[in-house]
Amino acid sequence: MSKKKPCPYSFNASYDSGREKFLRLRHSDSFRASLDLSPELNDRQLTFMGNLPEDKVEIHDQGTTYPSINMENLTPGHYHFKGCLKGDPDDMDPRGYTHLMVDPDAVQNLRLYTFIPNISGTIDDWIEELPRIAELGFNMVHLLPITPMDQSESPYSAEKFTGVDSRYLKAGGATLEDYLAKAKELGIGICFDLVLNHIGYTSEMARENPEWIQSDVDRPDGLKRAGCWAGDGWLTWEDLVLIDYDHPTPETRQAIRDEMLSVLLHWGGLAASTGGMIRLDNLHSTNQAFLSWAMPKLHAEYPDLVVLAELFASPEDMHSMVLEQGLHLLLATPWDRHYVPDLRALVKNIHEVYPQQKFILPISSHDSGTPTQEFFDVRATLPRYAISALFNTGATGITQGVEYGAPKKIEFIGFKGKQVIDGPREFHQEIAELNALMDNYPTLHFGGNLDFIDGNHGAILGAYRHSHHPGSPHLVILSNLDLHHEQAIVLEADGVSLIEGDHLKNVYGSNRGSVHDLPSTIKLPPCGVKVLEVVRG
Repeated sequence: MSKKKPCPYSFNASYDSGREKFLRLRHSDSFRASLDLSPELNDRQLTFMGNLPEDKVEIHDQGTTYPSINMENLTPGHYHFKGCLKGDPDDMDPRGYTHLMVDPDAVQNLRLYTFIPNISGTIDDWIEELPRIAELGFNMVHLLPITPMDQSESPYSAEKFTGVDSRYLKAGGATLEDYLAKAKELGIGICFDLVLNHIGYTSEMARENPEWIQSDVDRPDGLKRAGCWAGDGWLTWEDLVLIDYDHPTPETRQAIRDEMLSVLLHWGGLAASTGGMIRLDNLHSTNQAFLSWAMPKLHAEYPDLVVLAELFASPEDMHSMVLEQGLHLLLATPWDRHYVPDLRALVKNIHEVYPQQKFILPISSHDSGTPTQEFFDVRATLPRYAISALFNTGATGITQGVEYGAPKKIEFIGFKGKQVIDGPREFHQEIAELNALMDNYPTLHFGGNLDFIDGNHGAILGAYRHSHHPGSPHLVILSNLDLHHEQAIVLEADGVSLIEGDHLKNVYGSNRGSVHDLPSTIKLPPCGVKVLEVVRG
């Protein structure tokens, strides 16, 4: 066999190659890059190998040593490409393929409301809640699993993976299709929560196809339970059994894959019909071979569907899985960061790994305590949500009850019918106004544009958000996490973020409309938040 000759020419490009340094864009973004070819390549035409759609790629300045490539409006998905010269397949970019991940536009400016069905009545009641959720400024509703529940009555312990639990349906009442139609009418996408790793131990699958479940000879029923690491030990979920994606019989293994792919496509299709997304629960424990087989099929069928992953893994594994599985958003856990330095470090890391990794930064989750429990006082809700909404890269959220100042976690196990949620203070107006800021300032939809200007303050998180959009100003955002004391911070020209002659217009917080010159001492009351537009020139 003849050995392929190395390319004798140089292909210097303004973009990286390889999976580790993949590019990432949104559907509406444009990608423009230049190449620097050897002078002896004059009058040679450049083309590209890979899976780029020809009708979306423009190559300019052919016949010179400085061609450029332009791409825009690419369908969301995973692309790979490398430059070569027409007519000679040996004359190609020797660096390997460049990988490009294109996201649905809904990934940016995503405001997620987690809805807890078991305390919210029937679908008729859920429909009545949608206008209120829209008024709060949320554009996506995350439904905890609504499939028929197994004996433990946990939504994450399914009796089967399709259908709606009958307790959510009123005789002659609204259907899931009615709910989806109303959400779409209000401009709200629906996020379905999918469990691909495990199922209830007395579920339809466990009863009718026990060979589809991993075995455990030490169990009376022979079925292996799921679980997770909690603290220093392993926590076994007694109501959940593990699906056997690695079954030794090829026919059975394929039948399991086909069944679970149908589940993925079913709920993915319903979510996509609303411009919504899916949440993949416990993805770090889900069979990776199955995901690598199934996820491309999901993306091919529903390219505009957003995928959110609960993924607790090493940074390296998270990085590779984003591209491999097409994971648009990863879950960040700010409720684990009780102190300002730790929260600052989390935000800094989120911006450092952007755009290869994009995170949703909810104030809390249905698994965590409420803000009152996690942060010691209901008043912490405002500054904490301000950080989740305004310090992240375009995706935030709350769990049902946060807006009411619920003092304790709402338990999502066990059907309880429609419950009244109450607390010592509600935050509807503040949450709506913070969500409106996300709508009004595209600067908040991106990452890598945040610099801390708080001097490592012990109580205040203060950041400068650089705008790269004409007509959208730079912002200064200040959040005081001190529950009991007023705190102050001095803002002055540093020649990098704030420069001489800048003025700061207060657009959120006390004394709205006031203008501060530099230098200026900004005072924040306990749990106070200020957002300042930078008026330059």
